[in-house]
Amino acid sequence: MERVISKIEEQILRIHHHDFAGLSIDDTAAKLGITVEEVKAHLRHIKKIAPQMFPILTQRQRAIIMMYDQHASRKAISEALGITASLLSKEVAFLRRHKFLFNRVMSQYDPKIHDGLVKERF
Repeated sequence: MERVISKIEEQILRIHHHDFAGLSIDDTAAKLGITVEEVKAHLRHIKKIAPQMFPILTQRQRAIIMMYDQHASRKAISEALGITASLLSKEVAFLRRHKFLFNRVMSQYDPKIHDGLVKERF
C-alpha cells in the first residue's frame, strides 16, 4: 500500500494531534528539530490529503472538554484555566461547531412526551 503522507508528516501528527501526544506546534517543532514554519507547512499539506484529521485541538480545548464532561460550571472552567468567560464561550462554540461538545440539556421522563416514542412497554 502506498504511503499517503510522508514519515515526517506522520511524526508531526503523532506529536501534535490531540488523539496522540497533543503537543503545541512550538513543542512539536522543537522535538523534531525543525522550524515552526515547517511544521505549519506540513500540517497544511496533511489537511489537504486527510481533512478528517482536522481540526486539531489545543491543550486548553481538551481541558475544556474534560471539565465539561465532569459537569463543571462555566465559571469553574474559566477560573481553573485562567481565561475570561468570553474566551470560554468562543472555545465552547468552536467545540460545538466541530461536534466535540453537545448541549448538556437532559430531559426528564415525561409520559405525555416519551410514551409515544416507546415501541413496547414492559
